Amino acid sequence: MGKSYKQYCALAKTFEIVGERWTPLIIRELMFGGRRFADLIEGLPGIGASVLASRLKDLESRELVYKAHLPPPAASSIYQLTERGASLGEKLLCLAEWGMELLGGKADDEVFQNRWILVHIKTAMDRELAEALSETYILKVDEDIYRIKVDHGELEAAQLIEIEKADAVITATAAVLLALHDNQLSFDDVVEQGVYKVEGELAAGRRFYELFIKAKRPTSTEVAA
Repeated sequence: MGKSYKQYCALAKTFEIVGERWTPLIIRELMFGGRRFADLIEGLPGIGASVLASRLKDLESRELVYKAHLPPPAASSIYQLTERGASLGEKLLCLAEWGMELLGGKADDEVFQNRWILVHIKTAMDRELAEALSETYILKVDEDIYRIKVDHGELEAAQLIEIEKADAVITATAAVLLALHDNQLSFDDVVEQGVYKVEGELAAGRRFYELFIKAKRPTSTEVAA
């Protein structure tokens, strides 16, 4: 376990866990489904195997993460969040929402992985619009597939192996989604250009855009105000 602040304070106790380098990002990687050790190494560029093993051992001891064993033919071990670990993940999303205005444009030396789009989706949702909706979307980003389900304000997001039935299947590259988020492209433009493809209800594809992509980061003027 990490160092203790030796303060009888809930915030101090929390940051004894989440203040450890890499720990919040390990939680991020597990928020949308179990991951093998090798998957975590791939999803956390820059972490060493020994550091990851140490952090996972600490999280297991705190009953935030547990190891599950998949049956054949997979026959491998994956790490998953406990109920308490999942609760911590939801709290970390509040910090991610606070940090949206810090993103700016992506720098050339910054790594981006498609899976992290789910963090944006979780934090950028237009909650007022979501209250009136009950829809399921499949988002195909390059070779990755995600299910996003909205049920009257409640949101579930997970990575899938194959496409399932949904109100709309949206196909776009990560570059297009980032450009949409950066106000560089409009919904009508990308649909017309064929770089944002919608199978199923076009109106549902537009609602997905309204729910998760049109919800923009505040501008510098808005922040100052």
